[in-house]
Amino acid sequence: MLACPTGLLLTAAFLGFILVNAAYLTWTPTLLYRKFGMSLAEAGFHATFWHHIGAAVGVLAGGRLTDHLAVRDRIWRPRIQVVGLLLGAPFIYLLGTASERNVVFAALTLFGVFRGLYDSNLFTSLYEVIRPASRATATGLMLAVAFLGGGFAPVIIGWLGKRFTLGTALASTSACYLFAAAAIGLATVMYFRNDARKAMGAAE
Repeated sequence: MLACPTGLLLTAAFLGFILVNAAYLTWTPTLLYRKFGMSLAEAGFHATFWHHIGAAVGVLAGGRLTDHLAVRDRIWRPRIQVVGLLLGAPFIYLLGTASERNVVFAALTLFGVFRGLYDSNLFTSLYEVIRPASRATATGLMLAVAFLGGGFAPVIIGWLGKRFTLGTALASTSACYLFAAAAIGLATVMYFRNDARKAMGAAE
């Protein structure tokens, strides 16, 4: 894993993804409660329901689409991840800045759909460049780095929310999706094919 540039870049991208996810899960109910006067129960429901409905659609559609494309070229797995991150970023920004609740619900849903495109290839992209004997270790390393780093997101967003607004702080996490897209994009351009060949050779 440490000798695989694509694996390290996928890990960096997953860290960016988890930073957004931890911030969204922690602070979106509070945002809805404050901005739209919802009860805590109502805010908690809307913060998760619309997003996860979209994510369910995204992972199913993304998985089916990518399996079809990857038959011809496995590089489509990380490419679809880049597409999901780039298309999801504007809706994270809209989630934090919209002033109408229905717009926020739509943003949550579409954020979920494009998050699902990324999620559908989270491990399959990694396994394309890691030999089978090391895949569980590589998975553990990627998850550990992302979860340890992502744990700081609620604190950072809370700090930013005090200095600006909570909506602005949440909107700013869209930059993490752009960072993640750039990391995977770099991997697809520079390293993926070579790392995939090495992994396939080791498997044989």
